[in-house]
Amino acid sequence: MNVWGGELQRDNFTIRMLKQRGSDKGFKIKYRKNLTGLEFTKDDSNVITRLRPIGYNGILLPEKYIDSPLIGNYPHPKIGEFEYSDIKLKEKPEDEEGYDTLEQCYTEMRRRAKLEFSENNIDKPLVNVKVDFVDLSKTTVYKDYKILTNLKMGDTITVILDNMKIKVRVIRTVYDSLLHRFTKLELR
Repeated sequence: MNVWGGELQRDNFTIRMLKQRGSDKGFKIKYRKNLTGLEFTKDDSNVITRLRPIGYNGILLPEKYIDSPLIGNYPHPKIGEFEYSDIKLKEKPEDEEGYDTLEQCYTEMRRRAKLEFSENNIDKPLVNVKVDFVDLSKTTVYKDYKILTNLKMGDTITVILDNMKIKVRVIRTVYDSLLHRFTKLELR
């Protein structure tokens, strides 16, 4: 997984490497509809909103920091450092590795720092949701929507609380084999 990325799917004797497990089948869990319990945990201990990129041999940007677009969402900046040891200045013009000018190094450091915010989401907290719900597909009123509730690991679910919609993925399930339905989901 470290080499190719993606997610593993294990099914008895079959192991598959998928780009992403599950899909969005349009399943919704609504407050006052089928939601019986909800527990949110938010971990913002690793959030970084002001990044100090460091290149090879201690190369620093003239402005020192790159700010996240979400820096205003927090009461104070959360500062962190990332070291990019592959961003270095060529010592000799004939060297194969490295950048020709210091300005090229700065440009690459700025680009990589912005990618940390946009792709790795280092400026967003880790949210975990544990949901207890009633599977309404087993009732006669909602029997036509039974196909929507065939949940699997990795599926995307929309949790609706008053005016807030959160799209999260299933990371753990609790299945009641006597009642033949899911009773708890853990979402992230």
